Amino acid sequence: MASNYYKFYKFLQLLRTNSDENHILTTKHIQDQLFIITGDKIDRRTVYEYIDVSKSLGYDISDFNENGRGYYLRSRNFEEHEIRILMDCVSACRSVTHRKTKELISKLEKINSKYVTDKLKEQLYIDNRSKSLNQHIFYSIDSINRAIINNKKISFNYNHYDINKKLVQKMESGIMKVYVVNPITMILKKDAYYLVCFSEKYREPVHYRVDRIQMVTVTEEDRAPLNIVDEFKNGFDAAIYSKKCINMYSGKDCVVRIKFKKSLLDAVIDEMGDDVELREDDDDNYRARFTAKESIGLIRWIMQYGSAVQVLEPISLIEEIKKELERMNYLYR
Repeated sequence: MASNYYKFYKFLQLLRTNSDENHILTTKHIQDQLFIITGDKIDRRTVYEYIDVSKSLGYDISDFNENGRGYYLRSRNFEEHEIRILMDCVSACRSVTHRKTKELISKLEKINSKYVTDKLKEQLYIDNRSKSLNQHIFYSIDSINRAIINNKKISFNYNHYDINKKLVQKMESGIMKVYVVNPITMILKKDAYYLVCFSEKYREPVHYRVDRIQMVTVTEEDRAPLNIVDEFKNGFDAAIYSKKCINMYSGKDCVVRIKFKKSLLDAVIDEMGDDVELREDDDDNYRARFTAKESIGLIRWIMQYGSAVQVLEPISLIEEIKKELERMNYLYR
């Protein structure tokens, strides 16, 4: 015979996966299903007792007295729209492999009833998305996270793709290059995870795509203090730092002023956040002022809009854009 604990657990599982406001379980149905699952007959009084105990544990159950039909789990930790958001985030994240994406979505399916998750699965498209090929990314994330918590350095090898679309190890003089860094945090941006870290040698922040990191080892050596990096002498704010790193390229902070077509207002706010300074320039244009990292990421973000954006300051950024335009012009002569 199955133990009472096991039967009660299976009762809760049945309620979570097979009931909602459109699928109400009768006492008879619960009895029949528990007999199939456990091999034991459950009398009606036991079902009523299970309902009472579940309610005392905090489960929000609609009963026969309320709906006149039977029992169903009325509310859950995650509602249908919340699970949809989580599934979409996992599906969209390029750092997660196809296989791991399917595993995570399978776990999310168990949060709500099977009727809800069956509907949500029909709306998800995974196979055609661009995804990482690194099957060890979750081990890397776990190791990096442990190093940050325990204030330790990490070592790793950084990979890149070859012409055959395979990740290959970065080499130096014929030997696998090993990076030893002080991890600060991991940032999810542009659907990919980035490690933000620094070394004592250069004492400036650098970024690595986590899905291209392999062989992560948490070293015994303590992490260097954050304040040896000039930019972080007053602390580190991941949200502010991420906003300044356009396309996650690092560089020196600079105050940027641009003039842009009014049709690009959404794009500017999406990238720079709602604290970007804006004012009207003329009938067709706005002006914006924001702080960003002067980098190739910023240059390419600006140049993607062509003549719809004009950089006004700083002069150094204008000069770099001119050089890039000259290089592009040379390619298409």
